[in-house]
Amino acid sequence: MTRHHRAGSPTTRGERAVVIGAGIAGLLAAHVLADHYAQVVLLDRDAIPTAAANRKGTPQDRHVHALFTEGIRAIDALLPGLTDELGDRRGHRIDIGRDLAIATRYGWGTRFDSGLHAIGAGRPLIEATLRQRVLASHGIHLLQRHQADGLTGTFRRVSAVHVRDLTTGTATTLPAHLVVDAGGRGSHLGRWLADLGCPPVPESVVNAHVGYATRIFRIPGPNTPTHWRSCYILAIGPHTPRGGVIAPIENDRWIVTLTGIGPERPTPMEEDFLPFARSLTAPTIAHALRGAEPLTPVRCTNATPIAADTWNGPTACRTTSSPSATRAAASIPSTHRA
Repeated sequence: MTRHHRAGSPTTRGERAVVIGAGIAGLLAAHVLADHYAQVVLLDRDAIPTAAANRKGTPQDRHVHALFTEGIRAIDALLPGLTDELGDRRGHRIDIGRDLAIATRYGWGTRFDSGLHAIGAGRPLIEATLRQRVLASHGIHLLQRHQADGLTGTFRRVSAVHVRDLTTGTATTLPAHLVVDAGGRGSHLGRWLADLGCPPVPESVVNAHVGYATRIFRIPGPNTPTHWRSCYILAIGPHTPRGGVIAPIENDRWIVTLTGIGPERPTPMEEDFLPFARSLTAPTIAHALRGAEPLTPVRCTNATPIAADTWNGPTACRTTSSPSATRAAASIPSTHRA
């Protein structure tokens, strides 16, 4: 596969880089690496949809997402015009100070023209738009339904990835000059590095004990609120354990995510959704949903522990492998989830 460098790109550093995970972090990593390697291979367990659609490997994609100001700037610097393309696909550009109503236990936030924007769109649309742009680049190859099972090398150097075709069961070894793990919370990188003789990676686990319940509604035309475009009612600790957000997404729809902490988590029962919204510190979301047509079932997520690998200094194992999925994602923008 011939590599055609983008204008101003540096000299190719190696034959192949492998990126594990074809989500937002993996796609952006692959795009950057394509300027440095003759071939970039993206591995993902899922059958990747050709259009905007939910997929098993990103269960959080059913909840509210947005690209905020710094993410917009960073992504447009890497892929000029991408966020305009999201607008062309009917994503919504929202002024965070003017269009977003924020309620706390102390009252409503001050509204003003901030010049700071977010793009409201479903996570599947954001990822599909990004994926189409990235995969159009020469030298980036997507292996769908392929799972990374381990690494080949020594404690000083990673040289290949063990790959299994989940459709046929065929196992292969894929040589690589660089491996980036962007597999998210399902990553097995710590175990793989231990198998190569690397010392254990210190890990910190933070569990917010937050539950999410999300449903999509059709925006009810003439009854649409005119004094806000998105509304965020904050859950703030023990005194205010329930919250929610309503935001416009493509195709004239609202995405509504309700949140609760600990025993106050929302349930997946459809009959509980609107009563939960009415229980928030402000009735704004519940009032907006009166007469709105629900388009999906209620989708819940309660798995909120986040593990962060901590690297305090260089080790031999960092020669050619990415130290962790956390570090892989830290250098590139991602969406922010409420």
